[in-house]
Amino acid sequence: MNTDRASVGQQRPVNVLTGFLGSGKTTLLQRILRNKSLSNCAVLVNEFGSVGLDDLFLDAAGQDTIVLPNGCICCAVRDDLGPVLLKLLERGADGSVPAFDRVVIETSGVADPAPIINTVVTNRVLRHHFCIGSTVAVVDGVHGVRHLQEHEVSRKQVALADRIVISKADIASAHQIQAVYAVLDQLARTAPVVVSHNDADEAVVKLTHDVVQAGEPELSMWFTRTWGDGSPLRAAIHSVRCADDFSRHARPDGRSHPALTLPRPHMDIYDAVALECEAPLNWVAFSLWLSMFVHRYGAQLLRIKALLHIEGGETPIALHGVHATIYPPVHMSRLACADHMSRIVLIGYLPAAGKILESLEAFGASKGRFRIVNARDENAVTR
Repeated sequence: MNTDRASVGQQRPVNVLTGFLGSGKTTLLQRILRNKSLSNCAVLVNEFGSVGLDDLFLDAAGQDTIVLPNGCICCAVRDDLGPVLLKLLERGADGSVPAFDRVVIETSGVADPAPIINTVVTNRVLRHHFCIGSTVAVVDGVHGVRHLQEHEVSRKQVALADRIVISKADIASAHQIQAVYAVLDQLARTAPVVVSHNDADEAVVKLTHDVVQAGEPELSMWFTRTWGDGSPLRAAIHSVRCADDFSRHARPDGRSHPALTLPRPHMDIYDAVALECEAPLNWVAFSLWLSMFVHRYGAQLLRIKALLHIEGGETPIALHGVHATIYPPVHMSRLACADHMSRIVLIGYLPAAGKILESLEAFGASKGRFRIVNARDENAVTR
């Protein structure tokens, strides 16, 4: 790895909208596409019938491509994603479809989003034209607890998400919403959560915000819930409630519902380990550690997010990845790391947090001490 900034100026962000069957992805997509910031995007779906946008179809640009009135391109993806993206580039270049500056992929309800995300990063041609944007997972407010308990792919969808939308709060009880959030709190500690009463839109969900496009505001949300130093994502409209309101949802008798927790035997719970170090990191030593770590645990590592203060570096580096695929590092402004603290979040089926800490120190990743800030079933440890 190197610290050269990814050449994102000409790259089109690829956003993934995921969620289990019937969770409300398409409904959310319809509202998001009304935002002007997505007026020149390409939307990739499994099949047109599932999009529910038939009344918006304006022009057929090919058997698998439709142009919507707002200028979006809607494409059906039935096979491999790579060829579809390459074909879109060709057709955009020759003018057979409108120019687009972003791609939004709505996955099928039973799709693991990791291969979709990694296709963009690992394909030598695609990564020169596209970069990974934010991933949004939709969780059913009525049936989400059962989905998350019974289906591994549903748990993986939320674990990989940069933010989560709990849908159907307009028909679900407050107790059901609180139960869903209790499960999410175990599975996705770093993702802000928005509750939608069938009204969440781009202003609230912020699908188009990512660490490359939005910079520090997006970066701060990587660590808000893990370090507990900020409030959850705030809604732009009052009818979309945010996560910190759940404990105050009242029952019909006026009393609050008790906080809910689910025992471990009900489902596999991912480990979430948060580490920090006050001293700058040695980039070569850290890169070697990270390469070895993902080589050994890549299949179990669902997500890594890090803000790194590097020895001799003028600005901090944002780094993230899925499984064994680490995305190109992005140089941030000094404001992103004003306290010069390096922060790392790991999510997946991980070794003990203490072992991870020991391995970092064994590689000499920093002259300072790493500290375990947050780890499931472990207390904070300083070595």
